[in-house]
Amino acid sequence: MMFSRLSELPKFLPVQAPESVDELDPRLRLYSDGRLDIWYSPMGEVTQNPKLWILGITPGWNQMKIAYSSAADMLNSGFSPDEANAAKKPQVAFAGSMRSNLVSMMDQIGFPETFGVDSSADLFGSSQLRTGSVLKYPVFRDRRNYTGSTPKPLSHPALLEMIDSVFMHELASAPDCLILPLGRSVERVLDYVASKTNLPASRVLTGFPHPSGANGHRQKHFERARKDLRRMVLGWSC
Repeated sequence: MMFSRLSELPKFLPVQAPESVDELDPRLRLYSDGRLDIWYSPMGEVTQNPKLWILGITPGWNQMKIAYSSAADMLNSGFSPDEANAAKKPQVAFAGSMRSNLVSMMDQIGFPETFGVDSSADLFGSSQLRTGSVLKYPVFRDRRNYTGSTPKPLSHPALLEMIDSVFMHELASAPDCLILPLGRSVERVLDYVASKTNLPASRVLTGFPHPSGANGHRQKHFERARKDLRRMVLGWSC
């Protein structure tokens, strides 16, 4: 099983931030079939006992690079590989215009009222929020960020193994929070997880469109689902 050796990998972390995956020690590559690659990344600590968990499909290259850069800084400051690997990394999930779109949509469906903040932007970096991915380690297809479409996560053995062995374990560490999946690909994974576990449908905010600017149907889908989403959020008890 490719994810059984994760504890051995921090010793291969580079002391200089990589400019591409080509600069990484090949032993940090968890899987490759010629088109699909999965790389290890020093993800660091996650928020414990979150009230909200926002889930994407997988970290992209920018997030991976920042994580490696943060780990390299710690290694150069005298920390051990295990310490550099475990330390909390900069809050970079869903950054840029995607973060702006996400915050705007969250504000419109009642997250500030439910979680007691002025704006959903205040949740990022707070103890209330955990951000992550159903495919925890970065996946690339043809050397580009994997979007969750080809291949489907549940149809590829390596991706399914990551869901079964890594995400299922992480899910057990956040048993009570509201889960916000970004896009239908993530929802399908959670549907699968629910069929294997006791994850109740009431914990998953289904119907929330992916906030990427590349999602041309985002606003139309959001308008269609907004009333139901707002009802679910405002009815959630923290």
